[in-house]
Amino acid sequence: MVQELREIEAKTGIDAWEETIREPKVEKLVVSLNEVGSSLEPAFDLEHGYRYPEAEELLEESPFEAAQTLAKLSGSGILDKELHDKSLSCPKCSSPNISINYICPYDGSKDITKDSLLTHLVCGYIDSRSKFIQEEEGLACPRCKQTLTPGSYRITGSWSQCNVCNRRLETLSTGHRCRKCGHEFTFEEAKFDDSFVYTLNQQVREEISRGLLYLSQFRKTLEDNGYTITTPPNLKDPSGMEYNFDIVAGDSKGITISVDINFSDIPFTRDQIIEKFGKYSATNKTSILVLVPKLESEINKLAESIGMVITQADSPAGALHQFSERVSKLKAEKQEKKSRGWSPFGGLMKRARR
Repeated sequence: MVQELREIEAKTGIDAWEETIREPKVEKLVVSLNEVGSSLEPAFDLEHGYRYPEAEELLEESPFEAAQTLAKLSGSGILDKELHDKSLSCPKCSSPNISINYICPYDGSKDITKDSLLTHLVCGYIDSRSKFIQEEEGLACPRCKQTLTPGSYRITGSWSQCNVCNRRLETLSTGHRCRKCGHEFTFEEAKFDDSFVYTLNQQVREEISRGLLYLSQFRKTLEDNGYTITTPPNLKDPSGMEYNFDIVAGDSKGITISVDINFSDIPFTRDQIIEKFGKYSATNKTSILVLVPKLESEINKLAESIGMVITQADSPAGALHQFSERVSKLKAEKQEKKSRGWSPFGGLMKRARR
């Protein structure tokens, strides 16, 4: 499988981001996005601005660090990004806690009142909204005293008025004030920050489904159970012939496990099972074959009848889970059988010699 992955890398250019995607924290994030199939959407708060809580938790990073990591993953092609929003921040202290003020262009006052011109269609009365009577139920007409209801009036215009110079204003200037440090600044001085929605790149998702990312997690499972990964992952038979595996690991008591992993769109065939069995028989170690998808019924019976240890599931995540459970039990079983002089293929090979 390792050779197959290298061929995929050569065709797709995965080597450009493989080192990044195999970082433990990044791998955890990418696996989560791949399994759930969701996107990373930002959430806004007045202390940090837009942030990514889900990414922060998975990466175990601060809001700033997580945003930097997502930008890095986007730059390397692992994540796709789409603009979500543009937000303002203070050019002095970078706080996103900003108030926007509308200002009179004549005297710079913030004391602005917005008003509109209403026509009461029932009696024809026309005046500014501020002249209509404010009641508990809503506005009432000063002339006929009827409460305005939807469809009984029309807004025929609107404007703003400065309460200092009393001018009616068609256009307003804008100003900003930082609620954290008090700094006031103009639109031209404002700092704009982009926020994005991140999704896992489809090509990356396809390569992950073939097992590219999960190989390191299978290694980690063995390490967590007390095994040390052997490199290169090769074993020899008694004649000295060398066989390649995806993973070879051993523990302090000399117990060796070899692992082959095959994630594909189609089930393993009978010939492939026989080929793997020949390799496992020759090396005479505890060998685990990890398969996605599951074997067909007849092929599975064949594998069971010749004593192959197979972990199979419908997804890479499911295979990893079953592999973890298998490894945690296999070590104790192997020690018990080894104490009785048992070999995983010994009985079969004796029958073959007869």
